[in-house]
Amino acid sequence: MRTGRITTSPSTTRRILKEEKLLMMLVIKTISKRLTLLSLSFALVLGSNVGRADDIEIYFNSADAANNTDIIRSNVLFILDSSGSMRAAIPGTGLRRIDALKDAMEVVLNSIRDVNVGLMRFNQGDSGREGGPVIFPIKNIDGNINDVVGD
Repeated sequence: MRTGRITTSPSTTRRILKEEKLLMMLVIKTISKRLTLLSLSFALVLGSNVGRADDIEIYFNSADAANNTDIIRSNVLFILDSSGSMRAAIPGTGLRRIDALKDAMEVVLNSIRDVNVGLMRFNQGDSGREGGPVIFPIKNIDGNINDVVGD
């Protein structure tokens, strides 16, 4: 009776065992590499928030001018374009872009309540002048302006 068994030479058996060993080493190396990348990604995600504390006042409001900490207000920073392109006229209106911006800001600032507002200027000018300063820091829009100016 035949058992269906295949016989191999000792050299073939050694070659097959060597190939299996190489394959297992490759699998282990791949798994180790993936675990290392996963660990590194996890560490980067956890560590990425460490340097963000400098701008925390943008996200969380503080007490208003009357020291009322019970009111939660949104913090809004308006970034106004003051670059040279704002001197161009708006077709069909006779207004310059900067004048339209001023009019719009006056309407917005006079119509909102219970928010913390700040103003920042954006200017893409000559080299070294890109960006812009914070003109008015984020404070309660209903607060006393004299408490902020000159900080």
